[in-house]
Amino acid sequence: MISPSSLLPAVLSFLGLYQNNFIENHGYELRTIDHLHMIRSPHLYDGREFVNAIGFTPEAKAATIYFANNELEQTHENKLSLAEIYITLCDKEGFQPGDMKWITFDVNADPETDGFITIIHKIRGIDPMDEVEILPGDMEWDLIARTEYFRVMQMITTESPEKILLRNYGYTNNLGDVFPTNCIYFSFSSDDTTSTTESGWPFDDEYQRDAVFLQELLNEAINNSEDSEDFEGSEVDQDSRESEDSEKNYETNSR
Repeated sequence: MISPSSLLPAVLSFLGLYQNNFIENHGYELRTIDHLHMIRSPHLYDGREFVNAIGFTPEAKAATIYFANNELEQTHENKLSLAEIYITLCDKEGFQPGDMKWITFDVNADPETDGFITIIHKIRGIDPMDEVEILPGDMEWDLIARTEYFRVMQMITTESPEKILLRNYGYTNNLGDVFPTNCIYFSFSSDDTTSTTESGWPFDDEYQRDAVFLQELLNEAINNSEDSEDFEGSEVDQDSRESEDSEKNYETNSR
């Protein structure tokens, strides 16, 4: 008779393997480059768009949410929430969500939030490229709290940010294209010595991870374009064959 205790290591090993593949086991495609995790679902535009793209900087305990399209994904039996995916990725990175000192967002195709940030710079009387620090109680805090990014941040942490930083970067991809982007940084660190100029600030080294992600987007756009051309080409071939068959049938019937 096999002792239940002798099966425990195998059971724990299986559970660990399941946890490691938790996202994939729910039907998602997970691709990881360094600490950048890109997730697709067949239930969101047939897998052509990211459900989530989340990057981590472990040494700074920082996470950047590039995409959070979970609400756009169709409802299905194995659907995961943003919080479930985020917690799983944190576990893969070796820490708990509550350990994070920074949660950051790039403002993408969001004129409303870009407008709020422009207003904040005007209120402060500073250049649009200057960094802004916003503390609880500042009038500008309410503007950021009205954005989608604040709501998404609250989905993945129960902690309240101690300050908000606004920055603007010109991200450059491998082709040399520059993408000026507003960035929102929620800080959960109580250490007043933490500075944006210190080593370990999220995405130092010329923001290599952002460049990787932008290149991935470019590659996907190229692939989607090629797939579209192939599809259109196949339709043309099919129409041509159908036309030829129709002509042959007409000639046969005429005889």
